Amino acid sequence: MSKYEVVVGIEVHLQLKTASKMYCACRNEDNATPNVNICPICTGQPGTLPVLNQKAVELVGILSIALEAEILQESVFARKNYFYPDLPKGYQISQYELPFSKDGKAEIETRALHKKVIRIERLQLEEDSAKMMHAVDGSSLVDFNRAGAPLVEIVSLTDIRSAEEAKLYVLQLQSIARFCGVSDADMEKGQMRCDVNVSIRPVGDTKLYTKIEVKNLNSVRAVERTIEFELNRQASLWEAGTPPTKSETRGWNDASGETVAQRTKEGAADYRYFNEPDIPPLRITPEQVAHWRAEVPELPAVRQQRLMSEYELSKHDAGVLVGDARIAEFFETTMSELRAWLNSIESTEGNEEEIWKVNRLKLVRGAFGWITGDLFKLLNRQGKTLADLKITPENFAELLILVFDKKLNRTAAAQVLEMMLEKQHVPNGSDPSMIMQNLGVEQQHDTGALSAAVDTVLNEHPSVAADVRGGKDQAVMFLVGKVMKLTKGSANPEKVAELIRDRIGLI
Repeated sequence: MSKYEVVVGIEVHLQLKTASKMYCACRNEDNATPNVNICPICTGQPGTLPVLNQKAVELVGILSIALEAEILQESVFARKNYFYPDLPKGYQISQYELPFSKDGKAEIETRALHKKVIRIERLQLEEDSAKMMHAVDGSSLVDFNRAGAPLVEIVSLTDIRSAEEAKLYVLQLQSIARFCGVSDADMEKGQMRCDVNVSIRPVGDTKLYTKIEVKNLNSVRAVERTIEFELNRQASLWEAGTPPTKSETRGWNDASGETVAQRTKEGAADYRYFNEPDIPPLRITPEQVAHWRAEVPELPAVRQQRLMSEYELSKHDAGVLVGDARIAEFFETTMSELRAWLNSIESTEGNEEEIWKVNRLKLVRGAFGWITGDLFKLLNRQGKTLADLKITPENFAELLILVFDKKLNRTAAAQVLEMMLEKQHVPNGSDPSMIMQNLGVEQQHDTGALSAAVDTVLNEHPSVAADVRGGKDQAVMFLVGKVMKLTKGSANPEKVAELIRDRIGLI
């Protein structure tokens, strides 16, 4: 496909993290029970009037500044008219000619370490539609809980030239939104959805050709696969001498891995935009902008560099942490708690700075590994995310210190962590020391007790002991494993290996 290049623009719809909906007081939340967060306003009853959610305005102001967009002093709401069952009013209150902000940007870095700025044309406030549910018998139902939920639509220019760039751009917006507290941006929950506009052209050509829009993509992988499929599909049309001449809207079929034609693409005239008569123009003062600017936190790219410098993390590992503000915050708070716990260990020597300097890198690697490995694996197994985590960084740090201080071996620590997650909603249920005692998995260092277990295992496996005596040192680990099983994982494996070699006469 080197003969053609892909040209992509993306419209990202982010659900804003507000308590109420965009134009009414109904709760803005996920609710499994249909049609409970509704009122006459968000269901489009005659005679009702919308009232603009000021928190939504504030959040989009903060996001605009984070994306270096120019906030317009005056923006105007408009009615976007179309008839569909998920739109109870028969129109969506959005923005058109005068959006909230314009001319923003987001920087990405590809696997080849190529940095690129993706320009953002506009950010506009709008409301979400209801949710259609289609049954296998062909019937459809509408859940209006989502109708009127506050959204910001982020429209990029056609700067994206590959599926990889598209993925990185979407992930960057997701990360920034989370860092700013604007949205949880969970694509699986529909809090972030993408419409992808794709066209292709011969390499070296600068003309923009007919675009195809693929709507409502709800995963980063779907964005990637859509662009890859459309590049191949449209290239085949070009090769056949029949390139696309009419814009159309297509849907993505994740099971078949292909896009499916839905309808001819609408133009602005089809939506019959006109100014919303019930909401006055939104005027933003310099004082408001200054306040929002002060609210913008340390952004992902800056925090990534600081984590690399402060904790000597690799660029990849720091990037994993800043992929979600909650992960980065959990990691840094855990590290702070680890430093405090470290000073309470009897085996450490020196003043606070000396102790930290000697042990810092080991603790950094341990914390990163346990958070992004064991903790994430357990959360995924339970179908949960970090947002569901109730274990405090203090308790998590205490678990890591128990491992560091060799009071827990790794296997036992994994058991303790699993129990911490199971009991995280119970007061003091996530205390790792208490769980360690209740499970009886604290590492045994007592030579007398361990010697008895070693003798039992050596008597049960004389041939393996002979192999060790004959120079097969790897057989020691078999015997260590048997002792660990006999002691229910509570033995110190290094001490056990030492005792085995001593008994066999290798020390």
